[in-house]
Amino acid sequence: MRVQWITYLLLLIGFGAHSQTELKASPSTQRILIGDQFTLSLSAEVSALDEITWPATEEIGSGLLLNRSGIDTTERGDILLLQEEWVITSFDSGFVVIPPLTLSVNGEPVQSDPVLVQVDMPRTQEEYLDIVDPLSIQRPWWYYALMGLGALVVVSLFALVMSKWTKNKSVQSRAVDKRTFREKAIDAANGLVEETQWDNNAETDAAYSKGIRLLYAYITRELGANTAAGDFTMWSAVMEKNPHYSGDTQKLRQLIERSNEVRFGGLPSTAEENKEWALQLSDWIRSATVVQPVNTEENVDVAD
Repeated sequence: MRVQWITYLLLLIGFGAHSQTELKASPSTQRILIGDQFTLSLSAEVSALDEITWPATEEIGSGLLLNRSGIDTTERGDILLLQEEWVITSFDSGFVVIPPLTLSVNGEPVQSDPVLVQVDMPRTQEEYLDIVDPLSIQRPWWYYALMGLGALVVVSLFALVMSKWTKNKSVQSRAVDKRTFREKAIDAANGLVEETQWDNNAETDAAYSKGIRLLYAYITRELGANTAAGDFTMWSAVMEKNPHYSGDTQKLRQLIERSNEVRFGGLPSTAEENKEWALQLSDWIRSATVVQPVNTEENVDVAD
């Protein structure tokens, strides 16, 4: 009977020791800004003979654990003081809610009080400054001297540019094309031969069109035959009456007919044949008149 009482007494003593174990969780502050940190200090006093399981980091709740200091143990006789610091932050406004942390003592859970830390948005404070009167700003004399010098340089450069531009424009206006109409037509025909990509269908078609317009312009301007009125027979008769005419009328007819057949009749034609047509057109213009006209004011239009 006495042994039973001793056993009960020991159990009560052990139970009393367990019931006195307390896990404390204390934040270093009650309020932080987003991204700031605070320290959560954990501490518990236990018996040196107790079997302890320390709180796990998974219980941290809505905060983000950045660092753990590691458990620091201080002996006080048969009592051990266990301490650890957790560094916690949060990137969401509101509250960091840390639920009760659990310390296991000999298989029995001991919980801390929950922790609540408020997380605020960064405060933005608008600051309005007085507008400074620009007339009240005192500047040194050299500042105004540099401003005046800069303005003088800008004006001088502008005057120089305008002078050169006016001079160039004057020179260009005095440059007169001294070529005769016949020479211009021959140059245009030669350019047609050399500058056309005769293996390109689009360029070939454009070259035929330019060549025919060049012929008509030359006949109308130099030989006095209005190609816009009547047919070939009518205006060629007028052309042949011109005392300066020395061309081959039949060759002219062939040049015009070939252009129409290639452009509108679907006549197959190679690049060499097309270029040969342009060469013959140039030769015809060169031999169409025996006297060069004096008038040099008109231009030959061979544009699209």
